[in-house]
Amino acid sequence: MLDIWHITLDQDPGSLPQVLDKYERARAAACQLDHHRRQFMVSHIATRLILASYCATDAAELVFEHNAYGKPFLADHKPLLFSLSHTDEMALCAVSNGEALGVDIEKIRPIAGTEMAERFFSPTEHQLFSRLPPGQQQAAFFSCWTRKEAYIKAKGFGLALPLERFSVTVSPDLPAALLNSDFSAEDAARFRLMDIEVACGYKAALAYAGPPPEKVKQYHWRPGGGNSFNTA
Repeated sequence: MLDIWHITLDQDPGSLPQVLDKYERARAAACQLDHHRRQFMVSHIATRLILASYCATDAAELVFEHNAYGKPFLADHKPLLFSLSHTDEMALCAVSNGEALGVDIEKIRPIAGTEMAERFFSPTEHQLFSRLPPGQQQAAFFSCWTRKEAYIKAKGFGLALPLERFSVTVSPDLPAALLNSDFSAEDAARFRLMDIEVACGYKAALAYAGPPPEKVKQYHWRPGGGNSFNTA
C-alpha cells in the first residue's frame, strides 16, 4: 500500500479538530510569522487525522517518537510509515506499510541555480545540470532537489547524509531515479523514486524502498472527509 495525500494549507486551523499534542503546539507557538504557524498547524492536524483513519484510533491519541536524526514515526503503530513535507500553501503526506519512504514538495521560486547546484549537487548532477539550456535549469533544479530530499528523508538520516554523496536524475524530462549512492551500493536497486504531479508552481517527489506497489493512490484531503483520489 502506498498512498499520497495532497493537503491545502490555506484554511483556519481553529476550524479543524484540536488534536495536536503539547510538543506540536509548542512548535507552532515558536513560529514567528502567523502564516508559518497556520501552515504548520494545518499540515500536522491533517496528518494526524489521516494517520488516525489508518490506525482506527483517535487522532489526538497518536503518539509520535523520533529517531536520532529527528525522523518521526508512530510509537504504537510501527508497521505504518509516513512522511510529511510542506511548503507555502501545499503539503504532502505519504503513507505506506512498506520498508521506508520519504516525500518532498517545494514551491518553485527564483534561485541562483548555478551556484546552488555547485554547492549542493553531486559532481555528476552538477555536470548534467550545467549541460541544460538556461531556460530549463530552474525546473531541473527543483526536480533534482525534491528527488534528493525524498531520498534522504526515506533513509531517515536527514541532512546527516551529505547531498553530494549520491546522485539522482536531474532533468524533469527524465524519470526520477537514484543513480548511485556512497551510503550503500544496494540503494540504487532498493530505492525507487517517482515525481508527483502537484499544483502549478510546485515540484514534488517520492522515494520508497522495496518492490513497486500495484497502485499508488493520491487523495485530496478535505476537513470532515469527502476525500477524492486518483490512482497512478
